[in-house]
Amino acid sequence: MFARPEYIWKGDDFSRAFEQDYLQTLLPLISCAFSLLYLTYQTARSFDRLRNVHPYHVLEGHLSGGARLAEVEAEDGGHDEESEDEADDEMGRNQQLALQPTPSQIHKSTLKADKPAGELVIAVLEVLAVFAEVGTQIAVLVLHAWGRKATVAAAASVAVWVYIAVLASLRLLFSSSSKLSFPKLWYHTTFLYGFQWLCTILVFRFQIIHPRSSRTEALASVHFGLVTLLTIIALTSRKGNRVVQLEYEGDLAPSREPLASVLSLATFSWVDSIVWRGYQKTTEMSDVWNLMPKDKAAAILADYRQLKKTSILAFHLLRYFRRGLLIQASWAVISGLVTFVPTLLLKVILQYVEDPASTPRNAAWFYITLLFVSGLISALANGQALWVGRKICIRLRAIIIGEIYGKALRRRAGASSDKVLGQSKRKQDDREPKQGIMKKVMSFGRKKKANTAKTNGSTQPEAAVDDSQVTSGAIINLMAVDSFKVAEISAYLHFLWAETPVQFVLAIYLLYAFLGRSSLVGIGMMALLLPINLIIAKRFSSVQKKILAATDARINTSNEVLTNIRIIKYFAWEQRFLAIVDEKRVVELKQLRNRYILWAIAATIWSGAPVLITFLTFFVYTVVEKKALIPSIAFTALSLFSLLRIPLDQLADMVAHVQEGKVSVDRVEEYLNEPETEKYNQLESDELDEDGSPVIGFDRGTFSWGGKEGDDFKMIELDMRFHIGQLNVVIGPTGSGKTSLLMALLGEMTLIDGLVYLPGGKSREDLKANPETSLTESVAYCAQQAWLLNGTIKDNIVFASRWDAKRYKEVIVACSLQRDLEIRPRRSDTGG
Repeated sequence: MFARPEYIWKGDDFSRAFEQDYLQTLLPLISCAFSLLYLTYQTARSFDRLRNVHPYHVLEGHLSGGARLAEVEAEDGGHDEESEDEADDEMGRNQQLALQPTPSQIHKSTLKADKPAGELVIAVLEVLAVFAEVGTQIAVLVLHAWGRKATVAAAASVAVWVYIAVLASLRLLFSSSSKLSFPKLWYHTTFLYGFQWLCTILVFRFQIIHPRSSRTEALASVHFGLVTLLTIIALTSRKGNRVVQLEYEGDLAPSREPLASVLSLATFSWVDSIVWRGYQKTTEMSDVWNLMPKDKAAAILADYRQLKKTSILAFHLLRYFRRGLLIQASWAVISGLVTFVPTLLLKVILQYVEDPASTPRNAAWFYITLLFVSGLISALANGQALWVGRKICIRLRAIIIGEIYGKALRRRAGASSDKVLGQSKRKQDDREPKQGIMKKVMSFGRKKKANTAKTNGSTQPEAAVDDSQVTSGAIINLMAVDSFKVAEISAYLHFLWAETPVQFVLAIYLLYAFLGRSSLVGIGMMALLLPINLIIAKRFSSVQKKILAATDARINTSNEVLTNIRIIKYFAWEQRFLAIVDEKRVVELKQLRNRYILWAIAATIWSGAPVLITFLTFFVYTVVEKKALIPSIAFTALSLFSLLRIPLDQLADMVAHVQEGKVSVDRVEEYLNEPETEKYNQLESDELDEDGSPVIGFDRGTFSWGGKEGDDFKMIELDMRFHIGQLNVVIGPTGSGKTSLLMALLGEMTLIDGLVYLPGGKSREDLKANPETSLTESVAYCAQQAWLLNGTIKDNIVFASRWDAKRYKEVIVACSLQRDLEIRPRRSDTGG
């Protein structure tokens, strides 16, 4: 039936047959069938989950605010229970780091239930409106208001609204009962209201333009009014229409996003209050809302680490964020499709201007109305795509920074040399001889044989194991620059793989439909520019690697200068180290200059391409094909070329940023793949002596700061026992290895031979804290360098614990700080 255009559109409106068969029958029934199938799936999944739940009892006083919130949301049918449970576990592990039984106040929070205003009244009004709509549809069926040929359509409408009435009644029943519950009925009714309204508005327009009688017009008006009322109720009520548990943490107010309606979420009006407050005065930290529990770094990292890791970091991240990326792509596709609606409407409006008799006036006004509606839909879809992308961006950055921090704690304490990120693959490529394409094809069958022969007949020694590590400057750069570039590109990734391809393909199709074979000239020009784009993208990747390597070197040098600034000032070495830092900066600026030159060349090509394509296409259309360029064709084609410029500009921008992001992902992955400490594998924690006492010491142990191979510094055949329960003193001049001895005992040095005995040398994750003291059977190491907070002396002593005056005085006496505090002008409040 869709093969005949007259079946769909006739004159100034949809045909009566299309209206009855699709808008009133098939499409509403399909929407109800989809709702019923999904509801059945949800119900079966809920019963299956209930069967697999094991009963448990929550210990009083040991449940944090975040855990309570996760539990309440799980009861409400939220989809983030697992993530928030993991966040609570992570929070619990962090709380075990305390060295005193006094609980910390950092994570103290209070819960407050927020109930929708007039929830029951709105639900009753909604049910009454639905039953009124059922009565209206029954009247249409009995009175044959749409005609006797539309009996099937009227009966289908009755069935649809009876199904909706059942869902609305169940919602009212479950909302008034504290024992009964049903999964997410609000989402089903809201979806059906919105879908019915879209179909109803087209049917209502047909009935108003071509009324059969005054009774038909009245019934159509009542039908449209009731559906509009139900849609307004659904769009303006809170999403889910349920009680939300808000968590107040310290001075931070909770996010208002869970309280927002669908309309508010679509238009972002739920942030109006904080924007208005920022307009009236300078925004302070207390004015900013807190993050939702599922958006906090601890919850995100815990959920991310539950996913089975793949060999490639980029694929692992794509797999974790696949749901958000698909939602983002869906919105982007909608935005890309709707972008061309104004162009098509412009063509029919210009045709009406050229020949007003060819199109009815009401159809022209209908087209003008669609211009506004299409622009509104495109703006909403584009906004939602960017919002989903921004949430992915923030979560991705939290994951990358968290993984980098975690790796810094797990990697080895020393290395034989510094590593330059991004250079290992280049060195490997440089060692291999480059072959042309024909040589690779011709040698494909002999590649394995040649490699085997080389392996069997080679007398060269094996390559040494790479014991190098990245510097602290490179780690800072990874967290400050690379994490930002990777996260930022994810916010706009939908432009590259969703919106741009849709716009590109649709623009080419419409150009061919309007201009015919002359548009092939422009398409051919785009194809010729594609290899240039690939070359530029490859060059961007190469330049970005050099920039980040230069930035790593510059940050590492600056970090070393700041760390040793006292020695530099004592020996008046300022100018020498200033020259060293300046040398690194000059190298970085040179690479930045190369990138901006490349960017200028690329921008010139990409910006000039649409102009050249437009000129060639119109030249062939008018001069070669000798066709008249009438306004409806000329302005429509210009609009399409203007729209074609958008995906080309986005493609240019995104290709460059994706290449930068790929370089950063590879650098982060290379860092995360560095060897980790083997301390827990090389420590012997259960060794006892003849008296049954634990052994602390070495048995012919040989240690190195680098790897097991090489000529690095080593401590050879250490054989000693420390006395249990007594003071053991290690003395010696500077550089004699006192700290290295302690590091070897803790497992931080690489064990080459022998044994190390250390009771409690186990990972904290494998230990359980004493619930009374918060202590574990593990080992603590107090380094020479003090770990100070940026606060007062009192803040550093209390260390975020609950204030206990007696304990505070005991610490002052035990550390002999009375005299030190007396000579300070502000005593314990000094600092800050």
